[in-house]
This record gives sequence, C-alpha cells and structure tokens, in this order.
Amino acid sequence: MRVYALLLALAVFAGCSRPGVPSAMRLRIVQTQDFPSLDPVFVSGVGGQELAALLYSYLVKIDDRGKLVPDAATVVPTRANGGISPDGKIITYHIRRGIRFSDGSPLTAFDVAETIGRVAFPGTDAPSRAAFDDVEAVATPDAFTVRVYLREPYAPAILYLCGPGNAVPILPRKLIARHAHLRGTALDAHPLGSGPYTLTRWNRGESLLLQANPHYFGGMPHIRQIELLIVPSSVTALEMLRTGEADAYVNADDSQYRDLAGLPHMRTEQVPIDGTGALIFNTQDPRLHDPRVRRALVMALDRRSIVDKTLLGNHRSDNPGGGLFQWAYDPHAYAMPPYDPRGAARLFDAAGWHLGPDGWRHNAGMTLSLGLLARSDKPSGVEMATQIQAAERAVGVKVTLQRIDVMSYVSPNGPLYGGRFQMALFPFIAGFDPDVSDQFGCRRVPPHGFNKSRYCNPHLDALMKAAAIPYERSARIARYRPVQRILARDLPMAALYQAVSINTFPADLQNERAAVTTPFWNVADWRL
Repeated sequence: MRVYALLLALAVFAGCSRPGVPSAMRLRIVQTQDFPSLDPVFVSGVGGQELAALLYSYLVKIDDRGKLVPDAATVVPTRANGGISPDGKIITYHIRRGIRFSDGSPLTAFDVAETIGRVAFPGTDAPSRAAFDDVEAVATPDAFTVRVYLREPYAPAILYLCGPGNAVPILPRKLIARHAHLRGTALDAHPLGSGPYTLTRWNRGESLLLQANPHYFGGMPHIRQIELLIVPSSVTALEMLRTGEADAYVNADDSQYRDLAGLPHMRTEQVPIDGTGALIFNTQDPRLHDPRVRRALVMALDRRSIVDKTLLGNHRSDNPGGGLFQWAYDPHAYAMPPYDPRGAARLFDAAGWHLGPDGWRHNAGMTLSLGLLARSDKPSGVEMATQIQAAERAVGVKVTLQRIDVMSYVSPNGPLYGGRFQMALFPFIAGFDPDVSDQFGCRRVPPHGFNKSRYCNPHLDALMKAAAIPYERSARIARYRPVQRILARDLPMAALYQAVSINTFPADLQNERAAVTTPFWNVADWRL
C-alpha cells in the first residue's frame, strides 16, 4: 500500500509539471535540417557533425573551450608526447581499451585504420578528402596502436583524420571493408557506432529515435532517449517548442533569437561556431569570372546594415572572417571591401558593364542578370537575399531570388555543389582550423571537396600548402596572412558574418556546454 501511494503521488506530481519540460529519461529536440543518409561521411555540415557526435566516436574531439581533447584515443598526439614524429610525417594514436560498438563488438586499431584507409582510397567519393589525400600508409603495430604516415607534414591532419574537422568518425571495419567507394554500406540506414547513443527508429523526413548506448565507454548517458524531430519550417519548430511538442530546438534561425530567449522555463544560447555566413560567387560563370565584378557586387552592399537588420544584431559584421580562419584570422589581411556604391559603379564600368537606358548593366549583348540562391527554411536568409537584391538593383544589377530547400542546398547533385548557380547566400562550416584549402583549393571542386566557388589560383594553393606544414600555431598564423590577402583581393566569396549556433534547451538541463562544432560533443554528460 505504501508503494502504491508513492507511485500515485509521483503520477500526480508529473501531471502538474510545467508544459514542455521532459522527464529525466527523454529529450525531444526539433530542428529543420533533415538527413539524406545516416552515414556521417556523406552528410555535410551540421547534420554530419550531429550524427558523428551522437552515434559515433572520433579519435579526438573539440571541447567547449575550443581545445582538442581525447575521445577514442588516450591522448591527443603531440611532438612532446611522441605522437608526432620529429619530421611531422608520422602520427601515432593509442586507442583506449574496452571501447565497444553498440552491438557489443570491440573497437580496435583495425577499425581506425580501415576507416582512414577507405576514405583515403582514390576511388572513394567522400565529400571531404582534407587530410586523407595526404595519407601515404596506415599501420597497426598492435590492436590498440595506429600509425599514420603522411606524404608530407600536414598539421590539420589531427583534426581531420577520424576527427571533427570533416565529421568522419571511426567506422566499423566489418561493415566497410568490402566497399571500395564507401557508398551503399549498411551504415546508410543502420548506423553502427561507438558513441553515446544508438538508433532505434528512423522515420525518414520526420524523426530519429535514439537510445542510450549501454556499451558507451564514457558511461551510459543520463538521458536515456533522444528524439530528433525534423520539420521543414523554422516557424513550425518554434511553435512546437511553445506548445510542448518539443523540449529543445537546435540550430534555430537567427531571426528567432528574441522569441526563443523569451520562452519561460527555457535557456537559449548563442555560440560562435567554426562557420561563416557568406555570399558565394561561381567564379566560372562568364558574368562573375572577372574579380572586379565580384568586388563591385560586394561594394554595393551595406553589409553592416543588412546583417544587423536581418539577424537582429546577433552577429558582428565587422569581423566576418573569424569563423573561416579561426585563431589565424587577421581582420587587416582579410578585409572585405567597404560599402561604396559609387566606387562599385566605377568598377563595373572598368570591367565593361555599363548602364543602359533600361537601367540595367550590359556588356557585349549580355545583361548583368544574376540568380541568388537562398535557403527556404531560413527566414533570415530569405530576408537577407531580398535586401541584397534591392542593393544590387540600385547599381544596375538584376538579381533573381531562387528559394530552395535545405536538402537541395547540401545535396551533392544540387545547384550549389553541382555548379548550377551564380550567387548563393550560404552559411557553411569551415572546420576548426585556418586551413581553407578544402574551400578554395584547385583540386577541391565538388565532388572532391567544398570549393563551391570553383576558384583556382595555383599561387594560393602553394601558400595554403606551406601554411599547413608547421604544427606550431605561431608559425602557421604568420603564413596565413598572405592567404587571407589574396582571398580578400580576388573575392571568390564575401564573408558577411561569423555564424553562431542558436540552441534552446530546458532551463534545468545540466552540463550542456556547446562547442564550436556541435552542442552534442558531451551529450552523455547531460542531465535533467
């Protein structure tokens, strides 16, 4: 009778709790980005980082202070601890003992070596090959030691090889060994990782139900169940939070910050991330091939006013390159052109684009008419695109808005990665390292990287290669100044603002401390 009375009291208490506050065993998180696959290797941006952090393990990861910390590795390799050879060409990892995949099978050095080897294989069509193309060989002296041999020193390798730099976690050898291209594995719909959670159910386009992994080496997560709810509209996501259909909201639209911050019993954070909001130009388009035209287009924009009005003051537009070059960012070297419509007009004229009687600029029979891609699920992005359209109209450039959904935006066959665009308004993840060769290298045009602007400058390639050699930050910072100057001069893209992650959680959620890569980096420690 005493037990029954206690259970009844608990039931009454739960029934009187605040709406939208979950039990200690479950957290329902809404977001607008869907997953075309559950294999993190083939999911770009924040989606890949989410999957990797929730379902898999890295060798090392980034904490909330921006510091590399061990994950499946026992220590972060350095020269001091012998993990990096004196010539910088050999990286040695020591793997924790006792790590298991969610099916109970052991994770060993052979899984790490197979993952690195498969992504590094020339025929693999992984979207990002940063660091993997530099791998010459991988050795496993024993079941808990991995030795990576690089063709030449490449400091970002520690961040990218089975690390958070490109969201390639440690994959199970038994599922990828027979797949030379890594496509078509069981991981696409049935992930098998060693992370804090396992997949229970995937309703495509609607939700992912995750269960705490009892085999997780970091200890079974306190929150036993996480459900990721996928909706195509940020307006719908906010309403679900208000009505209690969701308990949390991650990667919210920038325009929603004030509404989210005003919700009772909730906590909303703005975390600067390793990302940049940018206006990307297709430099292979005949209208945009001349850097003078790209500079004139940027000079026509009052970037500060556009960013402040659209994002409600949530971003600083005076240092937009911080999310791109991270700790090597030099605002003097990577300086965006000032707002100067008259100067823009002179540049257009110098490039041969003159105003006609119809009010538009023409050159050799062509009208300076440009399409501008914007994500349809982000109201702030659509509004920013509208303001850009008006600003360019004032200098005689016809801009047509093209609203597309997020899945088309990030799809390998979509207009952005497929090169079927002229301008795109796109906030993207750069990776927590100032090496931008994956974004601007001649060999990194999709599908071999993320050079969406299709820009190629062999001199810049050589500078970026030299800047990535030293493992000491002080030496690398100096080498990235000329890199930034060239990119500020040629403007394959214009950095508009440093991106932030806007996340809303229950006020009583403990230990959530978002990192620059993802709020889920320490999800196993979360507690309600």
